[in-house]
This record gives sequence, structure tokens and C-alpha cells, in this order.
Amino acid sequence: MKEFSTLKVLVTTLAVVVASQAFSEEENAANAEETEETVAIEKKGKSATEEKERDYDFYVSVGSSNFREDISSAIGSGESFRITFGYQFRKWFGVEMYEERAPALEMKSILANLRQSLDERILDYFISTRGNWFGGTLATFSYELNESHTLVAKVGIAKYEAHRIMGRLTLDAESNHNQFSYLDLDREVEGHTPVFSLGLEMPFPYPESEKTTWEAMLVHMADKKVESLSLRLAFKYSF
Repeated sequence: MKEFSTLKVLVTTLAVVVASQAFSEEENAANAEETEETVAIEKKGKSATEEKERDYDFYVSVGSSNFREDISSAIGSGESFRITFGYQFRKWFGVEMYEERAPALEMKSILANLRQSLDERILDYFISTRGNWFGGTLATFSYELNESHTLVAKVGIAKYEAHRIMGRLTLDAESNHNQFSYLDLDREVEGHTPVFSLGLEMPFPYPESEKTTWEAMLVHMADKKVESLSLRLAFKYSF
């Protein structure tokens, strides 16, 4: 009887231990699954975040600027083409490089300006001109106003080739109509100008668009030789 009671206690104890161990293993297995799932989710979220950050590192934009005619800056009235390549270091900060050519002055504008500045009458002329060229590097600063509008400011420096007017004039001196003079035009200059821009960036073509946006910017060239204020519209794609 005593042996039976001892055996019963041992069996009962063993059963409790086995049951406890089985329950513990099931609990550990469940916790392991939850841990693995949590780790997987964290890894997935981290991977998605890292991938999202990578998606928006590089970008390219193409657009057009609208210029007003300015004789002193040798910029004509009209549209220009601009291409930009950029890298977004942070959500609020990036760096970009761009190239652009301002529209050339019209022949009639150049002649009108020459007639005002010259004392002699223009009998004949041959004039050619090209639009000013700009190539610059800008630091960009972004501030989210809301879900769909981001304030963007850009500041930097651009190299320019400007006042690219070439030609030859035949002049008639008012004091002596029997004597003619000739004037060769070669007014190309090079230099650097500070550049300042301010505007808005918005999703395009849909409010939920993430990789495609468009920018509307006011751009100011500060150097007196090429001083100008233009409105630029650009389509931007982020990789």
C-alpha cells in the first residue's frame, strides 16, 4: 500500500512535470513565433524605411523658366529649358546641380539699343546672338507646410557665359557722310553669380503621388551683368 502510494505520487508528479514541461514548451514556441514575427516585422519595417530613404535619395527634374527681356543682362523674353540632378541627404536638406540657357535677345532689341547708344547712323549690320548659359550648384532646404505643400528654398552659385553678341556694323558719321566707320561686336563675358530661389513643391499628378512632384520657384540671379528674376516650373522624379 505504501509502495502504491509512493508510485502514485511519483506518477502524479511525473505527469505534472510532463504537463508543465509541455505547456512551457508550447508557451515558449508561441513566444518564439511571436518574437520571430516581431523581428520579421521590425526587419521588414526597417527594410521598408531604409528602402524608402533610398528611393528618395536621387532625383532629376526638367522644367522651364520664364524670363522678361532685359537689355543690360542680355536676356530675351521667353522660355528656357532647365535640367537638374540632385541628392537628398536629409528630408530637409539636399544638393543639386543644374544647367540652363536663358533666351537670346531679339535682333530688333539689340539694334534699338545700339541706335540709342551710338552717335552714328547704322547703314548696314550683321549681328548674331546666343542666349546666356548658366550652370550651378545649389543647396536646397525644405519645410513641410502640410501633407501636400512643401516650402523650398535654394541658395548657391552659378557660372555664366553671357552677353554673347557678335557682329559688324557699318556706320555713317553725321558730320561727314563721305566717311564710313565699322564697329565689330564681341561682347561675351564670363563670371559667377549668386543664385537664390524660393517656391513650393507639390505632389504630381495626384495628391498621393510620392515619387513625382512639381515645383514652382522664383529664381533670382544676383550678379549685375546677368541680374534677372524668373519663374520656373519643373517636373521632379525621385528614384
